[in-house]
Amino acid sequence: MKEKYLLTVLILTIGFVIKANAQTAYKNYANTAHLLANSTVNQQTNNSITAIATPVLRTNLIKTDTLINGTDTVYHFNTTTVSPNALVAYALSLKGTPYVYGSVDPAVGLDCSGLVTAVFSYFNITVPRRTVDFKNAEKKITIEEAKPGDIVLFTGSDLSLRKPGHMGIITAVGKDIEFVHASSGQTCAVTTGKLSYSYFKSRLLDIVRVF
Repeated sequence: MKEKYLLTVLILTIGFVIKANAQTAYKNYANTAHLLANSTVNQQTNNSITAIATPVLRTNLIKTDTLINGTDTVYHFNTTTVSPNALVAYALSLKGTPYVYGSVDPAVGLDCSGLVTAVFSYFNITVPRRTVDFKNAEKKITIEEAKPGDIVLFTGSDLSLRKPGHMGIITAVGKDIEFVHASSGQTCAVTTGKLSYSYFKSRLLDIVRVF
């Protein structure tokens, strides 16, 4: 009799647990559906505002790679009718954006290649996502040929590895060449630098012509 009573209690307990879990799961599902619905509405609203505010297409998640079928390929930039000055102006408007490794979204933060991706994607210009892939850019130029809108490539923190590990966008030329980049150093944000600085001069690899 005692065993039968305990079995009944056990069955009822299991039933209550299953019911409680089901209710919790349903609430979580409903909340998630509500958030997704609001997200969709908000995204549609943002898209409408963006379409009205600017004639260019802003897509922050374009990812490309120059490694095709296991073979490095020469990368060509298709800038269409975009003005280098407009691109530089937008890049400079991102100064102060926090450095966030792996991010291409200015609302979250940017790393060095993420900054380049975000800026060029804003104007619907596809570029390689990884800094190292810019080694295959179609045209390398000398410092004397540099102009705003060009991309400057540096080594990473290890100078012995002579391959791209950091990058920026040239913003001004003249007595010195200035560029905007996302720094993981003391600034830890999107900032500007000059090629005359010894730190950058020792790490300079290439300047890539884009426009």
